[in-house]
Amino acid sequence: TVDADLRARFEFRHGFKTLFPDSANPAAFVVQRTRLKIGHKGENVHFFTSLQNIRVWGDVSQLNSSDVNGVAVHEAWAKISFNENIGLKVGRQELNYDDARILGNVDWAMQGRSHDAALLRFSDNDLKIDAGVAFNQDGQSLVNTTLINPGTYKSLQFLWAHLKREEVSVSVLALNNGLQFIDPTDADQNEVRYSQTVGTHIKLSRMI
Repeated sequence: TVDADLRARFEFRHGFKTLFPDSANPAAFVVQRTRLKIGHKGENVHFFTSLQNIRVWGDVSQLNSSDVNGVAVHEAWAKISFNENIGLKVGRQELNYDDARILGNVDWAMQGRSHDAALLRFSDNDLKIDAGVAFNQDGQSLVNTTLINPGTYKSLQFLWAHLKREEVSVSVLALNNGLQFIDPTDADQNEVRYSQTVGTHIKLSRMI
């Protein structure tokens, strides 16, 4: 299957993120996201790739020989179905659960959010369980595992369970997030510091 997603948005900014100075003029621009999605689904294997380009109209000249924005891999994963209930999904993928307050794809941002992770999934009628793990590095180093990139976590583990009945659905999400701490004076003190988050999501729907 081949699919595409094009989103263009005009923004007028006057005081966005900070107090607006009296001497400045408001900002205005059009930002565009273009995604090309390619997937193949077999009997037990599903492959999917999503390439995206994020640009502001006018940031590349008309007679351009190159694009400063480039093309990024938003998603690139494979899913293996062991049976009708259990599957394993590995690669760069969106993690989007419930109302996306704890884990979400941040789709209101043009670039969105995706993770390099492995996801074990169980589904049986009204019960769904996902268990995910991630471990990030800057590159293929020969020594040490210190993560320098400040824009992501070092490791992540989570468990999500969802149960749906006729008029109610209940989810529980438990997450262990490890951030890399770098000591500016002593590299031996570099460590991963963990925080835990547990949340629930309950949705009621009454038949009328």
